[in-house]
Amino acid sequence: MKTLRVVDVGHGLHFKIDEESNSELTVDYGGSRNLDRYRIHNGSFLLSHLHYDHYNGFLKRRYSRNTFSYIEHFYHPGMPRFFNSEKFLKIILAWNVYLNNVKPYIYQIIKLIKSNLNLNVRPLFKGDSFECGETKYEILWPPKELDNVEINTSIKNAIEAFELLAERDENLKRIYRNIQDEKVNSDNYLECLVRITNYKNTSAEPFSNTKLVESANTTIRKAANSLSLVFRQEDNILFLGDLEETELPFIMEELKKNRNLIYDIIISAHHGTHWHPSLFDLRSNICVSSLSRSNRKHFKYEYNDICNALLSTDQIGDIYIEKKFNINI
Repeated sequence: MKTLRVVDVGHGLHFKIDEESNSELTVDYGGSRNLDRYRIHNGSFLLSHLHYDHYNGFLKRRYSRNTFSYIEHFYHPGMPRFFNSEKFLKIILAWNVYLNNVKPYIYQIIKLIKSNLNLNVRPLFKGDSFECGETKYEILWPPKELDNVEINTSIKNAIEAFELLAERDENLKRIYRNIQDEKVNSDNYLECLVRITNYKNTSAEPFSNTKLVESANTTIRKAANSLSLVFRQEDNILFLGDLEETELPFIMEELKKNRNLIYDIIISAHHGTHWHPSLFDLRSNICVSSLSRSNRKHFKYEYNDICNALLSTDQIGDIYIEKKFNINI
């Protein structure tokens, strides 16, 4: 790693890792501001998970058609196999359509990806690795098979919340019924999304029970966070994605087993708002959080205890870190 640039995007995440070989790894492209601060080019793009605040920048770019013409590889989290995994995936797809009055937001991403025939699109699982330039990245999460009771409970709760709402909302029931007939491949679900992007939310009136919608959305988002990508790059960077408290101990178990506990930079879980006591075993020179001012009240100050310097975008704006840790803010 030569430099790390974390852009102050408000609510969202967008950062770049510049390699010695003049290649770049761009991670996520979402937020509420400053999304045109840096272009995407010269290497690879990694989408940590399918939440709007991690990819909406593609929809805001003035020249979005050319976004992916600069990169060769597009990485995204694979969907693990678990009980009802295909059903959960269809619920995620249906929910994406339901929340939008036109084609789902993710349709725009797929359209951009498909416009570049030379782009290599690849799902990633725990145990996989990829290279950007001459730098190797190791994937720590999600696993290919998901059999943990707590995580499956989170997904089960999301399914139940969705089904409860679908019983009362005919529009959601119609959307889900259409998607139910599709064959979904959990190994590469972005490809599966291509087939359902013609579905639209045609309801003129939103469902009146907003509390039920908000409850379902919170539960479904939490389950999706559980499947966020997590990676490490030797002892340089540990990226904890948007993992919930439930998954963080599994990451730590793996890191402790392989004695990979000390890093130059740790990028905190869910913008610094998620924490688990097992993280106290980590040590880093710098801990970075892409945090909006509205989320400051949820920030976990325990991150102070595992690093020498704690940097967050809500307090200092854009963060630029050179390999020798000459920090410019």
